[in-house]
Amino acid sequence: MITRDTANVTITIYNHVLLGESFTFKRTVIEDCKWGILEESKNTAQGLKVPEIVKLIIPWDFNYFSTQNGEVFDSSEDNWTVRMGSEEIGSYIVRGEHLYEFPENLTRSEMISQHVRLFEEMVKFRKPSRIVEHFIGSRNMWYIEVMC
Repeated sequence: MITRDTANVTITIYNHVLLGESFTFKRTVIEDCKWGILEESKNTAQGLKVPEIVKLIIPWDFNYFSTQNGEVFDSSEDNWTVRMGSEEIGSYIVRGEHLYEFPENLTRSEMISQHVRLFEEMVKFRKPSRIVEHFIGSRNMWYIEVMC
């Protein structure tokens, strides 16, 4: 397995939020993350395949809202989270500070057909496939590990 790491990367996380009957995504920018590319070659019938897997290390902060034990994300104030799942519940992670803001006051079907599909076509994003919270020792050492 080959690892290529980039330290001090800014990321943008988009999380699904229900606002009454409307459906939107909350944008959060997080700095000082570590973005690593894991490349593990595999022999297949079609030849050698090298899937690219991103390993992301996000430093913990007081605004992080854990949803690992089934909690419902509280999107009030400056809270942020990272979640696995489809476009309806999972997070979108973009490398760098991405300025796109999803509109509010749309139904689920309007949001997905008019904005989510366009976002997915235009933006290089990652979806989390595994999330591990490392909350051992002092809070200065806490971090969230995300595989995409």
